[in-house]
Amino acid sequence: MSINERIQAELDRLEREKDIRILLAIESGSRAWGFPSPDSDYDVRFLYVHTTDWYLSVRERRDVVEMPIDDVLDISGWDIRKAFRLLLKSNGTLYEWLSSPLIYRVNDKAAAPIKTLAPKVLCVEAMFYHYYAMSKGKMHEISNADNAKLKTYLYALRTLLCCRWLLDDKEAPPMEFDTLKERYLPLGSEIRALVDKLLAEKAVSVEAEKRDRILMLDKYLQVELGRFEGVMGKYDLEPNYELADTAFRETLGLLN
Repeated sequence: MSINERIQAELDRLEREKDIRILLAIESGSRAWGFPSPDSDYDVRFLYVHTTDWYLSVRERRDVVEMPIDDVLDISGWDIRKAFRLLLKSNGTLYEWLSSPLIYRVNDKAAAPIKTLAPKVLCVEAMFYHYYAMSKGKMHEISNADNAKLKTYLYALRTLLCCRWLLDDKEAPPMEFDTLKERYLPLGSEIRALVDKLLAEKAVSVEAEKRDRILMLDKYLQVELGRFEGVMGKYDLEPNYELADTAFRETLGLLN
């Protein structure tokens, strides 16, 4: 059984056992970002819908489905109502799911309402600070060790470049690292050469591989993070529940 066949079988099983409909299932993490290791697992994420009656209850119900993680598959999903709530918070992870280049299954019609709504309710400031905090956290992890995992460097750099994209374009950044790299790390630059070398190492190394600190890359990350500190200022999220409710009801109507 191929990995895709196994993923499809597990998604089918979850639909039967949990009585749900999966409207979108994608790859998240390093495989979708474009820098997996040979031993990287498959981070399968999905959005799902229950029958309408499931939502007509005064009880709070579990809105996450998770499978036990093994060495190959890491599969979990969010209920569509949870997804709409996170969309109104400009949750960076959800926006990445909606734009993943690796799609395992999709109901285009039913996924359309949330995908259409996403750019309309995006709070650039909230998403910027999401990526900024992630990059800063990874840089802190790097700075407090004599050596660092290859993936930690790439995580820190990718989220930093996402911040630049948000500042420049005022829209959710692309998921693929190559798109960010081509725009912000020009060919011929020393940083680009370092990053390309790091990507080549990651492609043939185990996920937990560590290497000596890369001082030039450390400095680049530190300088850029310092430059971004406070650039967005304070902001107030003003969730548009009316738009989200309309899109949520449209999704239920398409699947039930």
